[in-house]
Amino acid sequence: MTRAKVELAYIADHSLRKATFNKRKNDIIKKLKELTFLTGLRACAIISSVFNAPPEVWPNTEEAMDVVEKYHDAPALNESDNLHPLSFMMQTISKLQDVLEKKLRRIREDELTMVMFNYMEDKTLPEDLSFEDCNIINELVQKKIEEIDLKIAMLS
Repeated sequence: MTRAKVELAYIADHSLRKATFNKRKNDIIKKLKELTFLTGLRACAIISSVFNAPPEVWPNTEEAMDVVEKYHDAPALNESDNLHPLSFMMQTISKLQDVLEKKLRRIREDELTMVMFNYMEDKTLPEDLSFEDCNIINELVQKKIEEIDLKIAMLS
């Protein structure tokens, strides 16, 4: 039996939010215990919240400090392994912006392709067509002509 997917949203009710926090915190600590037991690796957790004044440390403060010191003292195998969270976020945002720009460019090309085919049918262009749009349509027409020439050459 699978669990229903939980919608991630801020919980407005304070007591429900605190209960959810405690349950999830205990689940995380349980998973850490299992992970350290099954794999033999060392791990720690420092959980700070508005519900508990001092942060909770698992397994204990001394062991957590030892794990953190070993992490800081270990040489990075790869520069990307030790990325600062802000640097990681900036890289992710940059990659997503590139993806977005490519998709928007593709959508615009599809729109202009439709304008091109509509022009072929009724010989009218939209009045709000910019010079840049006309250049893109020209490139699309050239690309279509090249595709047609290639297909004709293949059939000959």
